[in-house]
Amino acid sequence: MAIHKSDIIRAKDSLDVSGKSLSGEKTGAQVLYATAEYVVGSPALALNDVIELADIPAGATVVPELSYVRKSFGDRDVKVSLGDKDANDRFGVVGTMGSGVPEGPHFFGYDGASQATFGYQRSENIPKYAETTRVKATINQLSTSVPAQEKLQFGIAYRVQG
Repeated sequence: MAIHKSDIIRAKDSLDVSGKSLSGEKTGAQVLYATAEYVVGSPALALNDVIELADIPAGATVVPELSYVRKSFGDRDVKVSLGDKDANDRFGVVGTMGSGVPEGPHFFGYDGASQATFGYQRSENIPKYAETTRVKATINQLSTSVPAQEKLQFGIAYRVQG
């Protein structure tokens, strides 16, 4: 049996006893949530519409696998990507036509049977933001129009050094 070590354990094992410590981002980060709600109004949602959700502070990193979207409208399918100013789908895509975003929370890191959507294979592309950055959702597909007063609710998880 072999014992393998993560980068945290390797770094900790290499420290001398002089009281040095590891970066707080590796061992002491806090995960915070920006919760945003969009109420459909007029005009109705359309393909490629952008919903500006929240500003993530400088020094933060979005955690797609802990972020979620939920909808209040029943069988209408919608496919939503989550991103920033540089990439509409930086954090991935939720929903597919035929199943769409389900009612109730739907995590960006998981998509039904495939168990992988938002955040999947994207860890190399998720930046630590040097400045405050606006996170946005983009409507990629709609099966039918969504009536006014229906809601899309988002929880955007982000990590800050604590």
